[in-house]
Amino acid sequence: MNSLALIPDMLFGGLLVAAVVMALRSRLVDTTFWMAAMLLSSLITLTTFEPLCDAMRKAFFLPADLFIVIYLWSVVPLLEFSLVLLAMFALYAPIRESTPELEGAAATIARGILGALSGYLLGAFLLIIAQTVPVDRNWWGVLPPEKHRRPGPIMATAPDYQLLTLTEWIAGRRSPITGKPWRLGGPAVGFDLYGERWESFPARYALWREQLGTFLFLSDNLPEDAEQSGDIDASTDKTSPVVPPAGEDVSSDEEDPI
Repeated sequence: MNSLALIPDMLFGGLLVAAVVMALRSRLVDTTFWMAAMLLSSLITLTTFEPLCDAMRKAFFLPADLFIVIYLWSVVPLLEFSLVLLAMFALYAPIRESTPELEGAAATIARGILGALSGYLLGAFLLIIAQTVPVDRNWWGVLPPEKHRRPGPIMATAPDYQLLTLTEWIAGRRSPITGKPWRLGGPAVGFDLYGERWESFPARYALWREQLGTFLFLSDNLPEDAEQSGDIDASTDKTSPVVPPAGEDVSSDEEDPI
Protein backbone atom coordinates (compact mmCIF):
# COMPACT_ATOMS: atom_id res chain seq x y z
CA MET A 1 0.00 0.00 0.00
CA ASN A 2 1.07 3.57 -0.71
CA SER A 3 2.78 4.93 2.41
CA LEU A 4 0.73 8.13 2.05
CA ALA A 5 -2.57 6.33 1.51
CA LEU A 6 -3.98 6.92 4.99
CA ILE A 7 -3.04 10.60 5.23
CA PRO A 8 -6.50 11.85 4.08
CA ASP A 9 -8.17 9.64 6.69
CA MET A 10 -5.83 10.88 9.40
CA LEU A 11 -6.40 14.52 8.46
CA PHE A 12 -10.15 14.02 8.27
CA GLY A 13 -10.20 12.26 11.64
CA GLY A 14 -8.03 14.99 13.15
CA LEU A 15 -10.40 17.63 11.85
CA LEU A 16 -13.37 15.84 13.43
CA VAL A 17 -11.60 15.56 16.79
CA ALA A 18 -10.57 19.23 16.70
CA ALA A 19 -14.13 20.30 15.83
CA VAL A 20 -15.59 18.25 18.69
CA VAL A 21 -13.06 19.60 21.21
CA MET A 22 -13.76 23.19 20.16
CA ALA A 23 -17.52 22.57 20.32
CA LEU A 24 -17.29 21.16 23.84
CA ARG A 25 -15.50 24.34 24.92
CA SER A 26 -18.15 26.57 23.33
CA ARG A 27 -21.74 27.42 24.11
CA LEU A 28 -24.51 25.33 22.57
CA VAL A 29 -25.93 28.32 20.66
CA ASP A 30 -22.53 29.13 19.18
CA THR A 31 -21.97 25.51 18.17
CA THR A 32 -25.40 25.41 16.54
CA PHE A 33 -24.65 28.61 14.64
CA TRP A 34 -21.32 27.32 13.33
CA MET A 35 -22.86 24.06 12.14
CA ALA A 36 -25.66 25.91 10.33
CA ALA A 37 -23.22 28.48 8.90
CA MET A 38 -20.90 25.70 7.69
CA LEU A 39 -23.78 23.99 5.92
CA LEU A 40 -25.14 27.16 4.30
CA SER A 41 -21.69 28.35 3.24
CA SER A 42 -20.98 24.96 1.65
CA LEU A 43 -24.29 24.93 -0.23
CA ILE A 44 -23.93 28.51 -1.47
CA THR A 45 -20.35 27.97 -2.60
CA LEU A 46 -20.97 24.66 -4.36
CA THR A 47 -23.91 26.04 -6.32
CA THR A 48 -22.23 29.27 -7.41
CA PHE A 49 -18.45 28.90 -7.66
CA GLU A 50 -18.31 27.40 -11.18
CA PRO A 51 -20.26 30.24 -12.86
CA LEU A 52 -18.22 32.72 -10.80
CA CYS A 53 -14.92 31.17 -11.93
CA ASP A 54 -16.04 31.19 -15.55
CA ALA A 55 -17.05 34.86 -15.32
CA MET A 56 -13.71 35.78 -13.74
CA ARG A 57 -11.83 33.83 -16.39
CA LYS A 58 -13.56 35.71 -19.18
CA ALA A 59 -13.33 39.14 -17.55
CA PHE A 60 -9.84 39.25 -16.06
CA PHE A 61 -7.56 36.66 -17.64
CA LEU A 62 -5.95 36.23 -21.03
CA PRO A 63 -5.07 32.92 -22.72
CA ALA A 64 -1.44 33.52 -21.70
CA ASP A 65 -2.45 33.37 -18.02
CA LEU A 66 -3.12 29.63 -18.11
CA PHE A 67 -1.01 28.84 -15.02
CA ILE A 68 -3.22 31.24 -13.08
CA VAL A 69 -6.48 30.17 -14.69
CA ILE A 70 -6.09 26.47 -13.86
CA TYR A 71 -6.09 27.30 -10.14
CA LEU A 72 -9.23 29.47 -10.26
CA TRP A 73 -11.53 26.51 -9.57
CA SER A 74 -9.56 25.70 -6.43
CA VAL A 75 -8.87 29.15 -4.99
CA VAL A 76 -12.18 30.90 -5.74
CA PRO A 77 -14.44 28.41 -3.88
CA LEU A 78 -12.18 28.56 -0.81
CA LEU A 79 -12.31 32.36 -0.83
CA GLU A 80 -16.06 32.40 -1.45
CA PHE A 81 -16.66 29.88 1.35
CA SER A 82 -14.56 31.96 3.77
CA LEU A 83 -16.28 35.22 2.83
CA VAL A 84 -19.78 33.75 3.18
CA LEU A 85 -18.81 32.29 6.56
CA LEU A 86 -17.42 35.64 7.72
CA ALA A 87 -20.53 37.47 6.50
CA MET A 88 -22.74 35.11 8.50
CA PHE A 89 -20.62 35.60 11.62
CA ALA A 90 -20.82 39.38 11.15
CA LEU A 91 -24.61 39.07 11.22
CA TYR A 92 -24.54 36.79 14.25
CA ALA A 93 -21.97 38.68 16.34
CA PRO A 94 -24.29 41.58 17.43
CA ILE A 95 -26.87 39.20 18.90
CA ARG A 96 -24.43 36.62 20.27
CA GLU A 97 -24.30 38.02 23.80
CA SER A 98 -28.08 38.11 24.11
CA THR A 99 -28.50 34.40 23.29
CA PRO A 100 -29.15 32.02 26.21
CA GLU A 101 -26.46 29.78 27.63
CA LEU A 102 -27.56 26.19 28.15
CA GLU A 103 -25.79 23.76 30.47
CA GLY A 104 -26.18 20.16 31.50
CA ALA A 105 -25.42 16.70 30.17
CA ALA A 106 -27.89 17.01 27.29
CA ALA A 107 -26.31 20.29 26.16
CA THR A 108 -22.85 18.74 26.33
CA ILE A 109 -23.92 15.80 24.17
CA ALA A 110 -25.61 18.16 21.72
CA ARG A 111 -22.45 20.29 21.48
CA GLY A 112 -20.38 17.20 20.74
CA ILE A 113 -22.77 16.03 18.01
CA LEU A 114 -23.00 19.47 16.40
CA GLY A 115 -19.23 19.84 16.56
CA ALA A 116 -18.77 16.49 14.81
CA LEU A 117 -21.28 17.52 12.13
CA SER A 118 -19.47 20.82 11.61
CA GLY A 119 -16.12 19.07 11.24
CA TYR A 120 -17.63 16.49 8.90
CA LEU A 121 -19.15 19.19 6.69
CA LEU A 122 -15.89 21.13 6.54
CA GLY A 123 -13.91 17.99 5.74
CA ALA A 124 -16.36 16.95 3.02
CA PHE A 125 -16.27 20.44 1.48
CA LEU A 126 -12.46 20.43 1.41
CA LEU A 127 -12.49 16.99 -0.24
CA ILE A 128 -14.78 18.37 -2.96
CA ILE A 129 -12.44 21.29 -3.58
CA ALA A 130 -9.50 18.85 -3.67
CA GLN A 131 -11.07 17.42 -6.81
CA THR A 132 -10.65 20.78 -8.54
CA VAL A 133 -6.91 21.06 -7.81
CA PRO A 134 -4.93 20.61 -11.06
CA VAL A 135 -2.80 17.67 -9.96
CA ASP A 136 -2.58 13.97 -10.79
CA ARG A 137 -5.98 12.42 -11.58
CA ASN A 138 -5.79 10.06 -8.60
CA TRP A 139 -3.84 12.36 -6.30
CA TRP A 140 -0.93 9.90 -6.62
CA GLY A 141 -3.13 7.08 -5.35
CA VAL A 142 -4.16 8.91 -2.19
CA LEU A 143 -7.56 10.23 -3.31
CA PRO A 144 -8.84 8.65 -6.55
CA PRO A 145 -12.28 9.87 -7.67
CA GLU A 146 -13.74 6.34 -7.57
CA LYS A 147 -14.62 5.78 -3.94
CA HIS A 148 -14.20 1.99 -4.10
CA ARG A 149 -10.54 2.59 -5.01
CA ARG A 150 -9.80 4.84 -2.03
CA PRO A 151 -7.49 3.07 0.40
CA GLY A 152 -8.62 4.55 3.72
CA PRO A 153 -11.82 3.49 5.50
CA ILE A 154 -13.07 7.07 5.93
CA MET A 155 -12.33 8.10 2.34
CA ALA A 156 -14.02 4.91 1.12
CA THR A 157 -17.31 6.23 2.53
CA ALA A 158 -16.84 9.30 0.28
CA PRO A 159 -17.87 12.24 2.53
CA ASP A 160 -17.42 14.51 -0.52
CA TYR A 161 -19.99 12.55 -2.53
CA GLN A 162 -22.37 12.66 0.43
CA LEU A 163 -22.17 16.46 0.53
CA LEU A 164 -22.62 16.69 -3.24
CA THR A 165 -25.72 14.50 -2.96
CA LEU A 166 -27.05 16.64 -0.09
CA THR A 167 -26.43 19.79 -2.13
CA GLU A 168 -28.31 18.33 -5.07
CA TRP A 169 -31.19 17.19 -2.89
CA ILE A 170 -31.56 20.50 -1.02
CA ALA A 171 -31.37 22.52 -4.23
CA GLY A 172 -34.42 20.58 -5.37
CA ARG A 173 -35.52 18.79 -8.49
CA ARG A 174 -36.65 22.04 -10.04
CA SER A 175 -35.19 25.47 -9.70
CA PRO A 176 -37.74 28.01 -8.42
CA ILE A 177 -36.23 30.57 -10.80
CA THR A 178 -35.77 28.65 -14.06
CA GLY A 179 -38.34 25.91 -13.54
CA LYS A 180 -35.79 23.35 -14.73
CA PRO A 181 -34.37 20.40 -12.82
CA TRP A 182 -31.22 21.50 -11.03
CA ARG A 183 -28.15 19.35 -10.66
CA LEU A 184 -24.41 19.78 -10.40
CA GLY A 185 -24.19 19.40 -14.16
CA GLY A 186 -26.45 16.35 -14.21
CA PRO A 187 -25.23 12.75 -14.03
CA ALA A 188 -22.44 12.00 -16.48
CA VAL A 189 -22.45 8.30 -15.64
CA GLY A 190 -25.56 6.52 -14.44
CA PHE A 191 -23.81 3.52 -12.91
CA ASP A 192 -20.48 1.83 -12.46
CA LEU A 193 -19.24 -1.70 -11.85
CA TYR A 194 -20.35 -1.48 -8.24
CA GLY A 195 -23.87 -0.38 -9.11
CA GLU A 196 -23.48 3.08 -7.65
CA ARG A 197 -24.24 6.36 -9.30
CA TRP A 198 -21.35 8.65 -10.28
CA GLU A 199 -22.25 12.32 -10.29
CA SER A 200 -21.13 14.70 -13.00
CA PHE A 201 -18.97 16.80 -10.70
CA PRO A 202 -16.24 14.27 -9.83
CA ALA A 203 -16.42 12.75 -13.31
CA ARG A 204 -15.89 16.11 -15.00
CA TYR A 205 -12.96 17.12 -12.81
CA ALA A 206 -11.28 13.72 -13.00
CA LEU A 207 -11.44 13.95 -16.79
CA TRP A 208 -10.13 17.52 -16.66
CA ARG A 209 -7.13 16.61 -14.49
CA GLU A 210 -6.30 13.80 -16.89
CA GLN A 211 -6.52 16.05 -19.97
CA LEU A 212 -4.70 18.91 -18.29
CA GLY A 213 -1.81 16.64 -17.29
CA THR A 214 -1.42 15.47 -20.89
CA PHE A 215 -1.68 19.02 -22.19
CA LEU A 216 0.98 20.37 -19.83
CA PHE A 217 3.29 17.41 -20.54
CA LEU A 218 3.04 18.02 -24.29
CA SER A 219 3.53 21.76 -23.78
CA ASP A 220 6.76 21.16 -21.83
CA ASN A 221 8.17 18.65 -24.31
CA LEU A 222 7.38 20.28 -27.65
CA PRO A 223 10.17 22.09 -29.48
CA GLU A 224 9.87 25.87 -29.66
CA ASP A 225 9.01 25.90 -33.36
CA ALA A 226 6.07 23.55 -32.74
CA GLU A 227 4.72 25.81 -30.00
CA GLN A 228 5.08 28.88 -32.20
CA SER A 229 3.27 27.17 -35.04
CA GLY A 230 0.21 26.74 -32.82
CA ASP A 231 0.25 22.95 -32.46
CA ILE A 232 -0.65 23.38 -28.80
CA ASP A 233 -3.65 25.59 -28.10
CA ALA A 234 -3.23 27.31 -24.74
CA SER A 235 -6.42 29.31 -25.06
CA THR A 236 -8.83 29.44 -22.15
CA ASP A 237 -11.87 28.75 -24.28
CA LYS A 238 -14.29 26.15 -22.94
CA THR A 239 -12.99 23.63 -25.47
CA SER A 240 -9.46 23.93 -24.08
CA PRO A 241 -8.13 21.37 -21.58
CA VAL A 242 -7.13 24.36 -19.42
CA VAL A 243 -10.82 24.92 -18.53
CA PRO A 244 -12.80 22.23 -16.64
CA PRO A 245 -15.69 20.84 -18.70
CA ALA A 246 -18.89 22.57 -17.73
CA GLY A 247 -21.95 20.70 -16.60
CA GLU A 248 -25.14 20.97 -18.57
CA ASP A 249 -28.60 21.54 -17.16
CA VAL A 250 -31.00 18.66 -17.38
CA SER A 251 -33.86 19.61 -19.68
CA SER A 252 -37.22 19.92 -17.96
CA ASP A 253 -38.82 17.43 -20.37
CA GLU A 254 -36.17 14.74 -19.77
CA GLU A 255 -36.96 11.84 -17.53
CA ASP A 256 -35.28 11.96 -14.14
CA PRO A 257 -32.59 9.26 -14.18
CA ILE A 258 -32.89 8.64 -10.45
